Amino acid sequence: MGEGRRATAAICDPIAKTRFLRHAVGVLETADEVDGTLDELSVAGIGHSVVSLTAPLDVSGTVSWKRPGDWVELGVRSRSGARLASCGPLSEALVRLCTIEEAAIDALLARWLPGVNARFLAEQFDFGRILLWVHLLDADDERRACGVLLGNSRHGVQVHDLPGAP
Repeated sequence: MGEGRRATAAICDPIAKTRFLRHAVGVLETADEVDGTLDELSVAGIGHSVVSLTAPLDVSGTVSWKRPGDWVELGVRSRSGARLASCGPLSEALVRLCTIEEAAIDALLARWLPGVNARFLAEQFDFGRILLWVHLLDADDERRACGVLLGNSRHGVQVHDLPGAP
């Protein structure tokens, strides 16, 4: 193998070893919408153990399905200056992502998502909206979760393969 191929293989090797997990994300406006969506996800056979939420810190206290202590402040702010918090299995990955010394959530999300998607999701925090993430285990989960999220989110649903996510 030539030097060029070895260098290319060395660069691509970490990417090949990166673990990608599929997540659907919907944008909800109120704690009541979160509660209703969680109920519908449960009826559809998707348990709360695969659900994460990200929201402005002042909004996170209004969501009843997690105790206030379950929320973790992320150490970043939205463009409007709101402090952000998260709960659920995705929280740990978001906290790791936030240790990279970036101050804006859109720059952090851009490390995971295409720019236009990162900007759209980051913008939702400026309106006080809540992101509900569902870890998808298979195509059937994706179909059921997206169906529920589409029925509850007035702002669409996105599906992403997140590198290094739990």
